[in-house]
Amino acid sequence: MFEKKINILFGEYGTGKTELAINLAKNFESKGKLVYFLDLDPAKPHFRARDFLKKEKIKILAIGENFYGLDIPLISKEMLQAIIEPNVYVVIDLGGNDWFRVIGQFKPLLNPEEVGLYLVINYYRPVFEISPLKKFAKKMETLLGIKLSNILNNSHLLETTKKSDVINALPKVLDIAKQIGVPVINVLSEETFANLSEKEKEIFKPYWLIKRFCSYSFKRKIS
Repeated sequence: MFEKKINILFGEYGTGKTELAINLAKNFESKGKLVYFLDLDPAKPHFRARDFLKKEKIKILAIGENFYGLDIPLISKEMLQAIIEPNVYVVIDLGGNDWFRVIGQFKPLLNPEEVGLYLVINYYRPVFEISPLKKFAKKMETLLGIKLSNILNNSHLLETTKKSDVINALPKVLDIAKQIGVPVINVLSEETFANLSEKEKEIFKPYWLIKRFCSYSFKRKIS
């Protein structure tokens, strides 16, 4: 499903880009690939991708070793080198809003044949509106000179997600994908979809089964 050398995940805040980027990097690493993870999403007050990848063999690049922990979208020479280095896989977690423009610095180094460009969307986030999403996808394609590969349908309601929630979101997501003109890959969490029935496999096909590492769960004592 994901075979490109460079994999760019982008989308608005709260759609789950970081979660998917972590899963993708771990998938490549589990297959014996040398993986670079470029963290270019500064708007994560609750968690950062590199905090979940410290024990992996994945090479994490944020904003340079001397500034580790400071979340600003600064492109380092190590990041540029990762893009052109042969025999490696690169996963880029790209921030939404105007932060995404920083990746335009990679354009001269990118071979369109080697790039997977993925728009992550979540029907249950306030930013799910057809017109802005279409414009966002177009801006990214123009910025990089690369066509969008897929929409990653990551529609969920955190730990409260039910199968019916994902099924109900699917028609809306497919409608956006049709208007943009790209296929959809449905993202399903192992927690909710541990055992897919044959009927469910057909409903969500093609689907990507992921593990959720990032969590907003907390316990509140009620007096």
